[in-house]
Amino acid sequence: MNGLERNNRLRFPRTCRLRHRTDFTHVIKQGIRFTFQQGRIYYIPNNVSFSRFAVSVSRKTGNAVQRNRLKRICREAFRCNRPYLIKGYDIIIICYKPFIANTNAITRLLQKAGLFGINSEK
Repeated sequence: MNGLERNNRLRFPRTCRLRHRTDFTHVIKQGIRFTFQQGRIYYIPNNVSFSRFAVSVSRKTGNAVQRNRLKRICREAFRCNRPYLIKGYDIIIICYKPFIANTNAITRLLQKAGLFGINSEK
């Protein structure tokens, strides 16, 4: 695999994002919830062959710079781990409290929630 193919595989296209309010409310009301100390992960099967992702951070979580940094880290963790996640899920991470986050911490949370699977592409 050359560098261009690898970059295309690890992109975070618009089709992999949850962007509409109806999608958010559907996942939060009917999805499976995994709670961790600083927030929650909601996920639910969708009707497409790939997983979609969104992140929301409460205003209680520091100032705008800290909130945006946490969102960037969560999106980066999803982008890097997308080939290994279970296909066909809508995933939302909601952070309520500030915490020291890096991509490894978010990856471990996704693993604990059971979102890494056997039907992932290698």
